[in-house]
Amino acid sequence: MYHAFGEPASRFVCPPSRLAAQLRWLARRRRPVLPLAELAEHRQAHTLPPAGSVVVTIDDGYTDTAAVAAPVLRQHGVPATVFVISGLVESAEARPGGPPDLARRPLMSAEQLRALPADKIEVGAHTRTHPLLPELSAEALDGEVAGSRADLAGLLGAPPAAFAYPHGRTSPDAVAAVERAGFTAACGIERGLNDPGTPLLELRRTPVDGDDSLLRFVLAVWSGDPDLLRRPFQWLRARRAG
Repeated sequence: MYHAFGEPASRFVCPPSRLAAQLRWLARRRRPVLPLAELAEHRQAHTLPPAGSVVVTIDDGYTDTAAVAAPVLRQHGVPATVFVISGLVESAEARPGGPPDLARRPLMSAEQLRALPADKIEVGAHTRTHPLLPELSAEALDGEVAGSRADLAGLLGAPPAAFAYPHGRTSPDAVAAVERAGFTAACGIERGLNDPGTPLLELRRTPVDGDDSLLRFVLAVWSGDPDLLRRPFQWLRARRAG
């Protein structure tokens, strides 16, 4: 899971050189990178994807996805899915309430979104306004979820198949709204690897921070948790402090 691309590196902003190094590592290790739609097809057909498969996702839909990330992904032949806040597509405004390193970062226009399939980038929905879904009424929940699918269908000519929960916050009602809206796959932010028992509307993802080392990226791909090596030491420090 990525968010934005460019310089300088920060938690939510990944430099293109670092993205390229990560994609080269996947290629060297022969880790297949699948479109999210292909992973969903395997799950629906009860078949296994190729061993070691990886899916690349990008949240929010900032303009640097098209200007910075797309050329790098194209160069390496890597597909991706970008989850777009449909209510802000035409406004070209930064997402409200985002972290400081994403403040005043413009979002893609409809024209930029329509050009993404040429770079094998699928467009998914990320609600209309990026709210906390568990806090919404049933009517507002359907407006955000189904409404974002309808918005993008109007912009792109076909409804998106995938959805990402804003802030990674889910609830049984939110998952039910995603299913009612007709999405075939949905991603949260719970860390870990996806196995055949992981619900297709509650797929796990691991964050790739823009200032991560390549080692942390490798740990993220291998285990689903880039902080895996830190946890034993955190446990030891907590025990000593106790």
